[in-house]
Amino acid sequence: MTFHLMVAEADDAEAIATMVGELLYEIMALMSDKCFSFDFAESVGRARSWIEEGLYTVLLAWVEDKPVGMLALYESYALYAEGVYGTIPEFYVRSAYRSQGIGSALLAEAKRIGRQRGWKRLEVTTPPLPHFDRTLRFYQRNHFAVSGRTQVETGVVMNPVIQQEKTSCGIAGVAALSGVSYAAAKRAANRMGISAADNRLWSETAYVRRLLKYYRHHTSSRALPFVSWDALPNRTLLAIKWHRVKGRAFWHWVVFVRDPGRAYVLDSSPSLKVHVRTDFGRMRPKWFLTVNHTS
Repeated sequence: MTFHLMVAEADDAEAIATMVGELLYEIMALMSDKCFSFDFAESVGRARSWIEEGLYTVLLAWVEDKPVGMLALYESYALYAEGVYGTIPEFYVRSAYRSQGIGSALLAEAKRIGRQRGWKRLEVTTPPLPHFDRTLRFYQRNHFAVSGRTQVETGVVMNPVIQQEKTSCGIAGVAALSGVSYAAAKRAANRMGISAADNRLWSETAYVRRLLKYYRHHTSSRALPFVSWDALPNRTLLAIKWHRVKGRAFWHWVVFVRDPGRAYVLDSSPSLKVHVRTDFGRMRPKWFLTVNHTS
């Protein structure tokens, strides 16, 4: 499906209010509770006024000439956030257009705007759980971390996950790439017959490929030799500390991430004090798997 994003203008206020209304009614229907009061005319007036005053930025997703999704942003201030940060008060994609990359594209553009404005973080409050577990998983896949009932994206777009067994760096790497906890990834592995204590997790690729597929990641068909840090794709599962024991190869899995303006490695080793690494000269990668997520 072809779609495009635009920053809304005041004349788009009716389209924005319509989709916010759809969002609120969907939440209330799932909860069987009229927890919101929505007045269309008043919402149109507020949206128009706030956009004209520069208080309210709205991204609209369009398919041809039809608005199919929206994400609103406003600027906030807090000492706990170390300064200025962004909040997403409304975020909605019409049901017929979900799971087609529109929501992820809106979030990516919101992050870009946040970086441009110097925001320290981006926050969004999820609807009530467990009715909206799928929404929570969507935010986690897009690298938001849970903070109370709010999903928070910090300056590090992807968060490290620490391994809890000697052989489980592969599970921790998949967890980091998928935006889930180590415990959740370990449970998923166990359901697939993969034990965290199995040394094949760090001496073969089959287990991590299966776990990545479970979390809807595509990987390269084969391990690719490391040439340089600049040549790496934006998301990779990287083999470092490659060595042989009795003729068998072993390594340590880490996650390489390249985001706009920054590249870093997430290292799950519990012996480290800092798990977000940029000391590229000290690491000796052998090869890698490219990782791409499909919504």
